[in-house]
Amino acid sequence: MKMYHYTESGLDNIWLVNGFKEHKNKYGKGISIDNADDLHKAIGCSIAKGASKIKPQEFKFLRVQIELSQKNLGALMGVDAQTIARWEKGQSKDGIPGPAEKLIRHYYLEKLEGHSDIAKICEHLAELDEREHAKKRKFEDVEGDWRIAS
Repeated sequence: MKMYHYTESGLDNIWLVNGFKEHKNKYGKGISIDNADDLHKAIGCSIAKGASKIKPQEFKFLRVQIELSQKNLGALMGVDAQTIARWEKGQSKDGIPGPAEKLIRHYYLEKLEGHSDIAKICEHLAELDEREHAKKRKFEDVEGDWRIAS
C-alpha cells in the first residue's frame, strides 16, 4: 500500500498509512485528509507523551496546536518571543531547555483535555515576577558592610 508523506504538518517525519485520498485537479495531484483535526491531535499526543527530546519543529507544532503566539508562549515561559523563535528554528546552541520542553508537553495535554491549570500557574508566576522586579530593593552601608536595608 502506498503511504503519504504528510509534510503539511510542518514535521518531516509524519507518514500516513491510510485516511487520505489522492485525486487529480487542474493543478495536478491533490490529497485530501480524512478528519485532519483528529490527525493533528494524534500527532500532538505522540509528541507530548513521547520519551525523546522535542525537536524544534515539534515544539512549534505543539505551540501552533494550542493556539499561542510566540509572544504569548514566551510570556508564559518568562522569555521573549525571539527566544521562542530561535528554539523553533533550531538556532539555540543549547537547544530547547528542559523546563520549557516539559511545560509545553503538559500545557498541550491539559489544553487537549479542556484544563488550563498550567496556564493559570504560569500567568500567576509571571505576575509575581513582574511585581518583584518592580519593587525597590533598598541597601544600606552599615559600618562598611552592605546589607539589605530594613
